[in-house]
Amino acid sequence: MKKAFVLGLAVLGILGLAGCGKKPDHPVEGQKIQSEDREQSRTYMEMTDQGYYYYSWEDGGFRYKDAATGKDMFLCNKPECKHDGNGFCVATNEKYRISTFCIYSGMIFAAAIEETETQFLHKLLTISLDGSELLEFATYATVEKSEQQAIPGYFAAERLLIHRNKAVLPIEWRGQAGLADSNHYGTAILDLETKEIVWLDETPIARENTYISDACAVGDYLYYTKLEKKRTLLYRYHLTEQTTERYSLRTGFQGVYAVADENTVVYITSSAESLYVYHLDTGLDEEKVVLERKKAQYLAGQWFEKEERFTAIGLVFDGTHFFVPEAGRTAKWLDEETGEVVNKTECLMHIFNRDLEETACIDLAKELYGRVWDDGQLLYANRSTFNAVGDELYVKLYPSPEELWGTCHIFRCKKSDLLAGNPQFTYVYSDVQ
Repeated sequence: MKKAFVLGLAVLGILGLAGCGKKPDHPVEGQKIQSEDREQSRTYMEMTDQGYYYYSWEDGGFRYKDAATGKDMFLCNKPECKHDGNGFCVATNEKYRISTFCIYSGMIFAAAIEETETQFLHKLLTISLDGSELLEFATYATVEKSEQQAIPGYFAAERLLIHRNKAVLPIEWRGQAGLADSNHYGTAILDLETKEIVWLDETPIARENTYISDACAVGDYLYYTKLEKKRTLLYRYHLTEQTTERYSLRTGFQGVYAVADENTVVYITSSAESLYVYHLDTGLDEEKVVLERKKAQYLAGQWFEKEERFTAIGLVFDGTHFFVPEAGRTAKWLDEETGEVVNKTECLMHIFNRDLEETACIDLAKELYGRVWDDGQLLYANRSTFNAVGDELYVKLYPSPEELWGTCHIFRCKKSDLLAGNPQFTYVYSDVQ
């Protein structure tokens, strides 16, 4: 076990902001932090009973969409605020460069970087759900400008991971331009109660460290992957005992996995035609499910049905079911009304129970395509594309390959309807304003 490196933290100044727009009332200052278990699949948006929270990189600020009225607004409660980046605006405050956020214990936590004349300061902020207050919770890393350039440790689509009052905060300091081996990496685990930091690596931030990705938390453990010598390895870190275990899965493992319980990991490899199960306590690695589906083939004027393997493009687990979408494809179909054979887009999502028995299958193309565009594609699916929250499933779709990092549309349906084979998808959000 690597020795933990512990830093003391200083809580910095407080910015109190006051009121614009009708949003849920939830103060931050003086609010006690309640420990929560993080839901594995929640990432790109945050939901409450009243509405949705998201960060718009296009608009440069936090936004809130009211579920009842559909009204979309900046998350700022100050009267007549222009939301132009001024220092009093909760939503667009240009003092901080936001990289990711989550809702935890009834408030927003956001990872951010503040730039001074001489330093980059990595900070954790808290924001009230009604947009009235923004506070600096802690500074967890500092870098001198003369040495490096600080960049966000999370990708924009990822959700800040906080689990059982432990915030996971990856850090990257970029060295010389174009020289990847000059970058410095580190991962801080910030205890929200004691405000102490434990670093995953023996040296907190160094060129020798490897960036972590695909992190999730279950029970007492943090799971993540690292690319080492061109191979992706799985790690498990005990959040209280601060011990680290390392696992080498099958060749072709690239970080797509789901944790069924503290000792069981389901994953796919680059071929993605099987579901594999790795038992961390025994080291048993087994091919559990060969991914097959029935295919209707039209040949020489007749229809044939056969079994064929399919390629999974993602894997999401919500605590009870595994969601396994396959790559979209265009196939020949018989139009029952006209009797003509036509080309039709198909994108199936297969649903398995905890025992990896398939219980349902839906065609996302049939349910969603054509509702907001004519030729939409599901390009990639992982924890940032499919999200299971309570009894709801959220699906994020992109109109075209060129817009993978831009325009997207989000829909939701009840998982109970989905499992019954009758999903009723409703429109939630689009970043097309």
